[in-house]
Amino acid sequence: MAIAFGAYSYGDAISVRPMATLSTILVAVMLASHAVIQPRGVWSVQFVCIVVASIFHFSALPEIVLTGASSSQIIGRWVGQEVVSSSIALAVLLQSALSLGLAIASSDVRPAEVNDGLGPNQSATTSAGRAIVSVGFVFGVGGLLIWSAFALQAGLSLTSDYLDYLAAARGTNVPVQLSYYLIGIGLVLSAVDSRLFVSRLLVALFVLFSLYAFPLGLRGEILFPLMAYMAVRVYRRDSPRPVATVAIGVLVLMATAVVAITRTGQGSVTVDLILNSPRLALAELGGSLYVFVVTAGWHIVAGESYAGGVTYLGPFLVAWNRYVLRTVAPEEGLESWILSNRIAAEEGQIGGSIYAESFHNFGVWGSLLFLASIGIVLGLLASRGKTGEWTLAWIGIAVLAFQFHVRNSAATIPTVLVFSAVALAAAWFLAILLRTHKRPTRLPRDVGLTPETPRRKVLR
Repeated sequence: MAIAFGAYSYGDAISVRPMATLSTILVAVMLASHAVIQPRGVWSVQFVCIVVASIFHFSALPEIVLTGASSSQIIGRWVGQEVVSSSIALAVLLQSALSLGLAIASSDVRPAEVNDGLGPNQSATTSAGRAIVSVGFVFGVGGLLIWSAFALQAGLSLTSDYLDYLAAARGTNVPVQLSYYLIGIGLVLSAVDSRLFVSRLLVALFVLFSLYAFPLGLRGEILFPLMAYMAVRVYRRDSPRPVATVAIGVLVLMATAVVAITRTGQGSVTVDLILNSPRLALAELGGSLYVFVVTAGWHIVAGESYAGGVTYLGPFLVAWNRYVLRTVAPEEGLESWILSNRIAAEEGQIGGSIYAESFHNFGVWGSLLFLASIGIVLGLLASRGKTGEWTLAWIGIAVLAFQFHVRNSAATIPTVLVFSAVALAAAWFLAILLRTHKRPTRLPRDVGLTPETPRRKVLR
């Protein structure tokens, strides 16, 4: 963290390529540290959170280190701007605060010692587990059906690209953004007990959806639910091996880049394209750093005052006015209340950034404290020694909400939390019904028999 702070202090005197090199090294150290110190390794909640934030903010830097430029059109728009070096250093500094918070709250309990109540020797599921997974299945399938209706209405096909998707999303009356929340919540809840048939069925449906949506350009919409799902499932101690995970990730990146380039007519399949496809795919994923550069320019260059938490409270105020008071917030106020609206108006649909939003609201020191606090909360939640089904569900929801905010504005948080609360409330009532109408366990026919006891005399 001290190195990151020093880099930020002298950011204006360092050119982009050396700063990208130093930042890539620092981010790699953070990732390696959490992979080593966390009891659950690369599938711990802490590592999952930090790696997703790294992918969407810093994955474009290795290409800049190697070539001095970026193949991504979005990244290329900010490489030559005035505050790029100091912005990169500041983003790394803010991530180091998040990483420190996650590390401070980590437990040294190894997975084999954790009493999670869902060990591999448990043969029967609980009423709570069945209820949570069942509700998750309903939410997940509902989200997939909504997205399918959107795709059919928009006429999306196997040859469509991300520009086609954006155009369709702007002109549809189907709540496509809601579908992503429902899919994410459903997948996370299904991870509470992955042995149930409906849990495995939902995962299979999500995989089919991903095979089409990921090459289409939906990165975060696929990665966020998937990573949150694995962060919950690892409590069952049946996560994939790290080597297999890395291999699958590289293959997915290669396939994504090849499909995206060939589909848009930017090139044909060649050996050089295949070898460079992971680098090209990572460069495309790292667009959130552009959001941070833009936001940093408002305050560092233009001298704009900080929002003081308005964009974090704004979405809750909008939700309160809309759903409780049944009034609509004035349109002119939404730009200051929701950061993504201003970003879209000034720069286009380039997404959001948790680091940009925290800096826009609280400045450097406030952001360091804010992000460290988020890390501590997530770390404490993930490090509970005894974890039951309800705690597992909330762990997954917390990870999902955090990851949505990594790439989007804070406006996603109220929606995720409200729908998650509704899902868990429904699961709680269903669990009560399942316990109330639970069938009595039938004893084996030979229970109570001894060699001297005739079968007809055993009381049933």
